[in-house]
Amino acid sequence: LLDQLREMSYLDGKTAAQVFERIINEGINPLHQALQQRDQALQQMYKEHTTLRNSMGAQSTKAAESDLSQRFSKMREEHGLPDEDWANVYLQDVWYSHEGDGLGNEYPALVRDRLEAVRKGLREMDRKTAATARATPFPARGGEVSITDGKTGGYKTPQDRADELWPMLNPGQTE
Repeated sequence: LLDQLREMSYLDGKTAAQVFERIINEGINPLHQALQQRDQALQQMYKEHTTLRNSMGAQSTKAAESDLSQRFSKMREEHGLPDEDWANVYLQDVWYSHEGDGLGNEYPALVRDRLEAVRKGLREMDRKTAATARATPFPARGGEVSITDGKTGGYKTPQDRADELWPMLNPGQTE
């Protein structure tokens, strides 16, 4: 057909229609069908890949959660922590507040160090509270503490105390 076209001095409508029909039937249609088959195959592969990825993702997520749960349980047992929410939250806090490739190896030391720091801090708070309670003065012999101004300068005889308070009870009057 190409040779015929080259020999022609002009292209008439019938010949042009034959050329286009042949291009469509022998070139474009088979190419279009091949592209459709390729697209269907790619679509099927994508569906299978997505299904496989989702199932593998769910399995690996479950495995990671199980591994993490076992790690928290082991740390609770190792440090004598109860199986209560506050202990679980503490262990999760230590885990999620650090990152890096070596976290799995460093985690026991991190839990131990932070737990000891908390225990030490609580003990120190208790010691300070006890020391403050011990240092609180109790009145010894009667009359060392006044309701209005705290300490009144030690023990005074009842007569001295009455002489001191009389002007407050009767302002403007002297004895």
